[in-house]
Amino acid sequence: MPYVGECLFIDNEPVVLVPKEIICLRYYFRLEQYFSEMVLATMQEERSYVNSAGKLVPISKKDLKKEILSVRGDRRKRVVEKTIENPELLEKYHRIIDIRSNGKVLTDEKLDKIIYEITTEESA
Repeated sequence: MPYVGECLFIDNEPVVLVPKEIICLRYYFRLEQYFSEMVLATMQEERSYVNSAGKLVPISKKDLKKEILSVRGDRRKRVVEKTIENPELLEKYHRIIDIRSNGKVLTDEKLDKIIYEITTEESA
């Protein structure tokens, strides 16, 4: 259902106002990062073994990555499979993202710089 009511227009274009607290300059959730930090790390733990000297020997993430891509081919598919098997991985990753992004609110100065640089480029 389309919005019916008053709207802010600038140069005959509708403008959506959002709180700067929810704006970020980059997206924190990336497949490659999740794949490496969560999926490969979990598989590394699962595949580690204790050698004859009693020392824990982990399989390298590099070797796991090669194996996954050669056998299964599609990294995205493997990430989905592993997340379905271990839903706590996604929850844990969300907590990690929250910690990393904490305090990275867009300041007035940064917002002004973004807005006025765009405005300056558009008018050039």
